[in-house]
Amino acid sequence: NRCCEYWPQETGAQVGQLVVEPIAEYNMREYILREFRLSDVQSGITRTVRHFQYTEWPEQGAPKSGESFLDLIQQVHRTKTQFGVDGPIVIHCSSGAGRTGVFIALSIIIDRMRLEHVVDVFTT
Repeated sequence: NRCCEYWPQETGAQVGQLVVEPIAEYNMREYILREFRLSDVQSGITRTVRHFQYTEWPEQGAPKSGESFLDLIQQVHRTKTQFGVDGPIVIHCSSGAGRTGVFIALSIIIDRMRLEHVVDVFTT
């Protein structure tokens, strides 16, 4: 089963003291990028959250293209660098194991290759 859609589509939604408002949605070939404004009504702090949904990996099976999955990982990291955000990248899939683990492991491997010029899958 796919996880339920937990983000607002057209209008904002308030959950406790947080308000989530959709800003934009970009339909790319292999993924959908959504932007939301997240506001804390008590503190007045507002942040922009970017949500990537990879659409090329079926629930049961493998991604249609390893290259497109690597492109997604690189785009997530480019977006974080572009906007200078030090906050976390949150990764999930419906089961929380397979696809999530692959994304995290490949992200670490790519970073180590780029920064340390090391490929060591076993210590990742």
